[in-house]
Amino acid sequence: MAAQSGKKRKRNRNGIRVFAGVTRQLVIYAVTAVMLVCAVLAIVYRDRLNLDALKRWVAYGSLSTDEDGQAERFSFSSGGSAFTSLDGGLLLCSDNTIQLLSRSGEQALSADVSMKQPVISTAGDYAVVYDVGGSDLYVFHSAEQVFSYSTSGDYALLSARVNENGYLVVVEQTSGYKATVTVYGSDYQPRIAINESTNFITDAVLSPDGRSVAVIEIYQDDSALGSDLVIYLVSDASVTSTTQLGEQLVLDLRWQNGRIWLEREYGVTVADSDGGILDTWADASKYLERYSLDGDGYAVELMSKYKSGSLGELWVIDSSGQQKVSRSVSEEVLSVSAAGRYIAVLTTSSLVVYNSNLEEYASTVNTTARRVIMRDDGSAMMIGTDEAWLFVP
Repeated sequence: MAAQSGKKRKRNRNGIRVFAGVTRQLVIYAVTAVMLVCAVLAIVYRDRLNLDALKRWVAYGSLSTDEDGQAERFSFSSGGSAFTSLDGGLLLCSDNTIQLLSRSGEQALSADVSMKQPVISTAGDYAVVYDVGGSDLYVFHSAEQVFSYSTSGDYALLSARVNENGYLVVVEQTSGYKATVTVYGSDYQPRIAINESTNFITDAVLSPDGRSVAVIEIYQDDSALGSDLVIYLVSDASVTSTTQLGEQLVLDLRWQNGRIWLEREYGVTVADSDGGILDTWADASKYLERYSLDGDGYAVELMSKYKSGSLGELWVIDSSGQQKVSRSVSEEVLSVSAAGRYIAVLTTSSLVVYNSNLEEYASTVNTTARRVIMRDDGSAMMIGTDEAWLFVP
């Protein structure tokens, strides 16, 4: 009996070995099959399966969306005229209210204001809201107001911007000067004040490290107006470079990754951190309809042959100032926005998200949105007259 019992145990051990070997082979075959399927999916959906898709899955996994990828709409105070994305939500300003709403529409902050021409400028987790031609300015970090400022007397704000570290630059009218540029540190104490008595100053932007400030000055020469790009050191307000820009007005500014982007009447100029012009892309035969300087290393220009109409071309300009790629647009464009490597183009019938090569990444229908704010994770905030909602590809 003992011998028979030993043989049984031996046969059982052999059976276990055979079973384990078969199981191991099945696991290997299954893993191989899964890897092959994943490889095929990665090739077929290579433009959709990326780290940003994972970010969206984590951030918006609990957010309910319809078959078009649009989340539930939420309302805000009507009359909003300035909008941006901040702290994952929507920061907006009307004539009498500043509001920050979460992506689900919950109110994170609200402040009563009085503004005639509100403008919002952002960088990273910071935003500055100010009244062009007015006197009041507010700085927000995530969902908290961290600074406020009012001009003295009857003098007006001309421009205000923050950088990614919370430094602030303000351009305003002051007594005895054409304009004054004041740079504040992240503690919102003044670092320098540049008083200009000869030329007008229209705008200024800080370098990401806060060590330099680029200023746009307007001068008159032989009855013609021209612009200069002047770079100052924040440490002692000394001028490090002055670059003539010619007669085209500068509409907007951005300083990113060693490049100063200047949006102009007929295109965009790219300069290095020392003020040296790398190149200018312009088309004076067309009208600048819309633009965005908020992409990661590129600018977006929507040019049209006519002042009104639906025929136009979308251009992407790279960090060297060269045209990278273009795409024809045959429908009226309501809004253009860029963030990270994505570009949102909102028309009367659809929202299309492109990558920086103008290859379509995602799209959805549009019925009531009139503005779009692109996010660097590939999602977009669609904004109507008094409501907003997320599109999540």
